[in-house]
Amino acid sequence: MAPLDADSLWLILCAALVGLLPIGLLAVELGDSRPAGIRTAPVRVGTDLVVAVLLTWLFGFSWVHGPSLAGLVGLAPGPVDLGGAGASWRASLATWHGLGVGAAVVIAGAGGSERARPVCSLLTAALVAGVILPLTGHWLHGGRPDGIPVGWLARLGVIDHGNAIAVHVAAGAAGLALTAALGPRRGRYDGLGRPRRRPVRANAMQVIGGGLVVLGSLGLVAGGRFGWRAEVPGAILVGLLAAAAGVAGGLVARRVGRLPTHPVRAGRLGAVAGLVSVSAAALLGGPAWGAATGFIGGGLAVLADHHLLHRGFDDPVGVGSAHLVGGLWAAVAAAFAVDAPGLPLRIAIQLLGGLAVAGTAGLLTHGVLALIDRWVPLRVTPFSEEFGSGELTVVERG
Repeated sequence: MAPLDADSLWLILCAALVGLLPIGLLAVELGDSRPAGIRTAPVRVGTDLVVAVLLTWLFGFSWVHGPSLAGLVGLAPGPVDLGGAGASWRASLATWHGLGVGAAVVIAGAGGSERARPVCSLLTAALVAGVILPLTGHWLHGGRPDGIPVGWLARLGVIDHGNAIAVHVAAGAAGLALTAALGPRRGRYDGLGRPRRRPVRANAMQVIGGGLVVLGSLGLVAGGRFGWRAEVPGAILVGLLAAAAGVAGGLVARRVGRLPTHPVRAGRLGAVAGLVSVSAAALLGGPAWGAATGFIGGGLAVLADHHLLHRGFDDPVGVGSAHLVGGLWAAVAAAFAVDAPGLPLRIAIQLLGGLAVAGTAGLLTHGVLALIDRWVPLRVTPFSEEFGSGELTVVERG
């Protein structure tokens, strides 16, 4: 039996960290849900993870990392191959990849919190794990065994070491599209379309969940196709600094903008968005860059959260603000982490990468859901949303 190399071992440890991200998102959602949502969210999150892991093993991983058709679409040879040379590395990478896809699916699914029927949640999970992430992931991270990039965005030079674009932007755009397709939760707005102030629920769950999301996102930053490298400890430090600065940025934005956002929510959004903001280039940027980028990202997330809510996007977890906006800012900020001439061109390339992934994920999700909703209702009934019923609630009988 061959010994496990350091790169494979490190990737397995990072995969374990990534597994905390869906748990954190579940805790955040439970901390801001009514009783019906509290009963159904764990079932949805568990189902999302099952769908993500199975589809990744069957073809998703191969589509991303396999042969390419002109850098646009991966040509999937089938399930993950665990034979031959480099089997331990492929198995470790597939494990990390599968949990990363699971995290993305849970992020996207949170956009339909409390109001998506099970068929809607399953459809969204399959669409994100089986189509969107394999497609856009190939654009960003598709490569030959010799390390030469083959995806069209990778060949352009788009930087996305920690999957800010591949995971957070794609999942955030899909989740926001789901939010738009289903509409706001019942009672969230008054007769004039103004958001109602909601009672503060479980703040402890919000804080714990936000912390777990940050730790899980660190697993995406420190893992990837690079394994253990000398730059990894520095990237982890940059990520932690960015998360802390993001909390400060979120609270400052709330204070300066005189926003009604609860301070716990502002701090949680700031922490997550701060770390997401440096994910694309944490291996390249220094601590000062990380702190400044995280501070700006946290402030942008809180401002975006307020404006999205006032434009009809009822997003309890902050999928659009922390993940989509934070990821798009990460794409742009990565251009500043490279100490070389050509900054305007790098910004344009990075922005192109972020917008291409966001547009693809958002339009595909909204288009497919809107089409299917014509024949199969994707939103629960008002009574089920408020009180729960057989279509939302799973109970044990015996």
